[in-house]
Amino acid sequence: MSKADVFGRYQLGPLIARGGMGEVFHATQLGMGKFAKPLVLKLLMPHLGEDPHAVEMFLDEARLASRMNHPNVVGIFDVGVEQGRYFIAMELVRGASLAALLDALGRSGRLLSASALAYLGRGLAEGLHHAHEQRDAQGQPLNLVHRDVSPQNLLVSVDGAVKLTDFGIAKARDSSSATAPGFVRGKADYFAPEQALGRKIDRRTDVFAAGVTLVHAATLQSPFRRESGSATAQAVVTEPTPDLRALRPELPGPLVGALERALEKDPDQRFATARELRDALPLPSTDAAAELAALVAELVPEAVRSLERGSAQTLAAATGTDELVEGGAAEPTTVERPARRSHWAWVGAGAAALAAVVVATALLLLSAPVGGERGDAVSAPPLARIAPHPNPLPRGERGPLRLPRRFPLPLLLLRRLLLLRLPGRLRPAAPAGSPSMRRLGRTSKSTARASARRPSPATRCRRARSPSSWRAPPRTSRPGGRCASIAAVARR
Repeated sequence: MSKADVFGRYQLGPLIARGGMGEVFHATQLGMGKFAKPLVLKLLMPHLGEDPHAVEMFLDEARLASRMNHPNVVGIFDVGVEQGRYFIAMELVRGASLAALLDALGRSGRLLSASALAYLGRGLAEGLHHAHEQRDAQGQPLNLVHRDVSPQNLLVSVDGAVKLTDFGIAKARDSSSATAPGFVRGKADYFAPEQALGRKIDRRTDVFAAGVTLVHAATLQSPFRRESGSATAQAVVTEPTPDLRALRPELPGPLVGALERALEKDPDQRFATARELRDALPLPSTDAAAELAALVAELVPEAVRSLERGSAQTLAAATGTDELVEGGAAEPTTVERPARRSHWAWVGAGAAALAAVVVATALLLLSAPVGGERGDAVSAPPLARIAPHPNPLPRGERGPLRLPRRFPLPLLLLRRLLLLRLPGRLRPAAPAGSPSMRRLGRTSKSTARASARRPSPATRCRRARSPSSWRAPPRTSRPGGRCASIAAVARR
């Protein structure tokens, strides 16, 4: 790990986990005065950065979770985009997920005590109720539903804290993303019946999922899981809940009764809020948190050590120390960045395309016959710049105005401009008998007639010396001037 792993104002560390939509890294937030805060960065997968729906879901998670500040909800510190990757800066929980803890309990042949179950359930219900009570800036309820309450999204720390996380598919009134009709989101074995049937959901849907999670924690098996997703959803809707009194006869009645009511198929028969579920659960013993913390440290030590090692190494890299943690160095994971074209690459491509269009248009215009005729071109004298005809023909004699057939008017104007700017030898020849050649002939004859009518220099001098002339004598009439020279030449 080195200073090269800086990601904006964060120092990146080893990879923690990777899923279908994102990946989670160790990170340290950098600040002035050697400020360094350990946390985790959740990054959206690179290929999803171009998917507007995936980006909106990712940002919805950040917006919803950032409103919450509760000891039973994982905190959100920052959200943004850096190096083409969308990220969320989240609280680092040193511990493991409830799913990992339950798997370890199953391998060791142990069960959670009634007190630990009550403590776990009350923490989960408190975090859910805080999320459900979120309001917008106008004070209106957001009607937030988590939709994915499960052991995978419930974290247990080495201090015994219980924290709800992953609001990635949460539904709220002001969410930008929406689920298409006929589709449901979440894990099928934690669905509520109305969720499996695609009906309207509310906070009571999360209460059902919390009940399934607690039954799973009590029995170490998901009560509705079957061979396939469709069979699991069918079991959620039609099959009864397992009898906890038969499976765990030592559990107290209030705890079993609270879980049975949370798992009612009819939403109206469940608890109306997660706070009601919390109040129905019995009070845990004072050492329930310590019991849960000891189980985490004992049964999932590798997960805890990996988190602590990765956090310490990231912090050491951020502060510039060579501190190492017992157990060796974890392999840092390079952040995959999406391929992006440079700004100047786009500018160059656009300029090249524009130049190609201009060159192609110019060649097309210059290769066309002058005047729009379709006959073969013949050689002709170069066109000269000539003034308009002094005596143009009446419009009736010139015939109707004809526009060229090949090009629209804007292209013809551009073509005329190009022809005027090009040397004569580069201009295309006009066909014989074309309107351009006829105009050239008429103009040449008119110029010849005008030259014939023009007086000679001697005649102009005599007129200037005539006393009857109303004109003032020109300067050239002085002795030795131009007129005197012309008269001397005439006398000889």
